[in-house]
Amino acid sequence: EVDFVQFDGPGFPEETVDYRLLAMKMVEFKVAPSVLLVYDEKSQLYIQAVPNNAFYKRPVVVQRSRFKPVTFAHQEVLQAAAKKLKSELSSDSREVMQILDFQIDDIVRPANLLGTEGRLRRTKAAVQADIDGDGLLSVDALANVFGAQLEADDAKQLAKDLDVNGIGKVTVDQVLGWTPQCVNNVEFLDRFRMLESLKLPVLVSGVGSDSELSSYLARYTTQPIVLAVGGGNYDIARGIFNENLYREYNGGMLEAFGKLFAGNVRIFQYPNIGADGAVSSEVEISGSKADLHRYLVGEKKIAAIEPGFVDSFALSQDSNESFRGQSEDVVSLMKEGSSEWEKYVPDEAAGIIKKSSWFQRYADGGASSQEVIYKVFEVLDKVGE
Repeated sequence: EVDFVQFDGPGFPEETVDYRLLAMKMVEFKVAPSVLLVYDEKSQLYIQAVPNNAFYKRPVVVQRSRFKPVTFAHQEVLQAAAKKLKSELSSDSREVMQILDFQIDDIVRPANLLGTEGRLRRTKAAVQADIDGDGLLSVDALANVFGAQLEADDAKQLAKDLDVNGIGKVTVDQVLGWTPQCVNNVEFLDRFRMLESLKLPVLVSGVGSDSELSSYLARYTTQPIVLAVGGGNYDIARGIFNENLYREYNGGMLEAFGKLFAGNVRIFQYPNIGADGAVSSEVEISGSKADLHRYLVGEKKIAAIEPGFVDSFALSQDSNESFRGQSEDVVSLMKEGSSEWEKYVPDEAAGIIKKSSWFQRYADGGASSQEVIYKVFEVLDKVGE
């Protein structure tokens, strides 16, 4: 397992390596479960950090999300959890480290599309389609290639989805996923850029569950680790106390919780903020899971974030409108053609969204970037056989 890579020397001039995209590829190709990136004040870029050094003796608050897109609510939940944790620490404790755990499971390709043989087949098909050898394929030419396996309309749409710049042509490298302009790489970088204005450490993550994340972080620090959840219409019964999330564990939810709460790990829950601005800390869990929840609350493994740590603007119905929306609300409003979504996201994120063809496609109910690249690879696999 490799969790840190740095390129130095005359062969790698400054700023020629995009450590964000490198982190994505390290996770995608199973080199690392997660890669930590931190903002470098000198270069004003994100660079990879050694987890052992970055997390050493640091109390940690982490928020997991796909950030599709990042919202004011994301930022507020993380900050409130950090305030609460800081209030519990001694004066000589190190500063609380706030981390955005950027889940990229919906962007990266699955294991069956990582093999060398398949990559060679896809390369063969793409190169054969490049008849004049200039490394460029028109959308129409690409649609003809896809038409060997798809209906004409589907083939045309798939080719158009690859044309992220809207110029009527794509490079062979784009088709094969070898360039930052590949459709899923573009989405990853756009979503990362939405986070950059916060200048917080970002954990590019292939970790699949909260328990795996807590185990990963516990490797590097013995200080308190807090998973921040809540806000909006968050439902802990669905997000944490959901047995469907733990089917891969032989012991089900109990085994997963044993790993999740091992050592110095807790969950801080931010209050819900309804569509009308009403703030509530009520938790609704039924059956035997309610008993488990009460036990974990009694053991202080799950704790509510008290109003004193919540931004005063978020607490008041008169001022908390920007904190009411979550990522799915942004998408829903975009589907409705409403510009109201803009009040829920930072200006930097709104600017990126407006320029992003992938986000508009996503909001319109079209294929996700992951679905696009999956379909392209599946078709090229067959064409290249």
